[in-house]
Amino acid sequence: MGDSRQEQLNKIKGKYTTEGGQNVEDYNPHDYRETPHGTNFGETLIHVLKASLGTGILAMPEAFKHAGIINGFLFTVIIGVVCTYGLHLLIRSQYVICKRLRVPYLSYPVAMKAALMYGPESFAKFGTLAQILVDTFLIVYQTGACSVYIIFVSANILKLTNPYLEEPLSIEAYILMLFPFFIFILSIPNLKWLAPFSLLSNVLTFITFGILLYFIFEALPSLDGVSYFGDIKKFPLFVGTCLFAVAAVGCITSVEKNMQHPSQFLLRYGILNISMTVIVVTYALLGFLGYWRWKEVVCSSVTLNLQRSTASKLIQGMYAVAIYISYALNGYVPVDIIWNTYVSQEYHDSKYKLLWEYLIRFGIVLLTFVLAVSVPLLGLIISLFGAVCIPALELIFPALMDICVKYPDQFGKGKWVVITDVLMILGGLIGIFSGAYTSIYEIVKELHKKHTAPGKSMICADE
Repeated sequence: MGDSRQEQLNKIKGKYTTEGGQNVEDYNPHDYRETPHGTNFGETLIHVLKASLGTGILAMPEAFKHAGIINGFLFTVIIGVVCTYGLHLLIRSQYVICKRLRVPYLSYPVAMKAALMYGPESFAKFGTLAQILVDTFLIVYQTGACSVYIIFVSANILKLTNPYLEEPLSIEAYILMLFPFFIFILSIPNLKWLAPFSLLSNVLTFITFGILLYFIFEALPSLDGVSYFGDIKKFPLFVGTCLFAVAAVGCITSVEKNMQHPSQFLLRYGILNISMTVIVVTYALLGFLGYWRWKEVVCSSVTLNLQRSTASKLIQGMYAVAIYISYALNGYVPVDIIWNTYVSQEYHDSKYKLLWEYLIRFGIVLLTFVLAVSVPLLGLIISLFGAVCIPALELIFPALMDICVKYPDQFGKGKWVVITDVLMILGGLIGIFSGAYTSIYEIVKELHKKHTAPGKSMICADE
């Protein structure tokens, strides 16, 4: 290994080394990770479920319309398995690098840089760039997602309350009124204290699914008119929707970092496998049954197929609360990166340390609100950016890390490790194409709607 690469690794080791364990022959990073407010198995499971159960699931029935009912079910499972495998690669690679450097924990961006230092020499020169990319992708995408959540919550409250007001309020007014509530939810200091809120959010989410399933089974038609394999031209729309709905790498890595017993995360019956099984089954089931129930007239958000019913209003209200709580878990990611990577060491011994941390939290809330009220088509723009971020973070970067930490002589018989990792990278590139296609398609559709005569669908009548 070249001197420059070793120097970079020594800098990382020097920055993140803690007392104890340096002379232990079989160093286990998990034994030296400091988590004063660590979450237990159940609390971590709740957070991981919450991380992936967002607004994307409501679009799964329409995604099945694009893919066909058989292709949709099959590829939802495949995408879920591939994303889960990517997370296994990422967290396992982090562990291997920490073990080699004898440090308790390295964040995703720092571990990415260190991994490239262990890989082929041509990879090492991209280490710093890779760290910056991962940092940027995580911060920008999670911050943008929080802004979209603000719009989602505000829009749903507007639909529920405006019909009862003499003078209806604008969505901007609702956004401003909700500002202190979002400051409160992001001020919860750690994931241990946030766990009961995530549990409430999950309960509300599954209640809304139960209501949807009731209306689906109430009038479930025959399979006549259902597309089994979809239109190949529209298949990228399915892939983009499904990948964005399932992926939550930023939240999941933050949650794993704060576990009391992180060794439980990747077990065969550990947190990641259990939670992703529940998530994939839920997504596949709702997509399958929602498309079967409403077929070709299924809406972009399946709740719109209920039209202006009491059930629709109940779902809107409960899901607004669930997504409001999701803001805290998603907002925790940029706060954690900015504070722990760039700021905390500067104020480690300062009596104002806590004040600086809460100023960062307030700054994230303020930024997300400014974006929410000032950027047109923000949700679609964030989706377009996410088309690059999510496949890269969930599939491409973990595969590259796996290649590097196993370089040069741990690739297995027939170099099967390289083959599977290259397939992961190709899958990530397909995900980028599909996601970009989906986002651009939706942007064009939205711009077209703005330049045509407005009219409400008899089927997808929004409130």
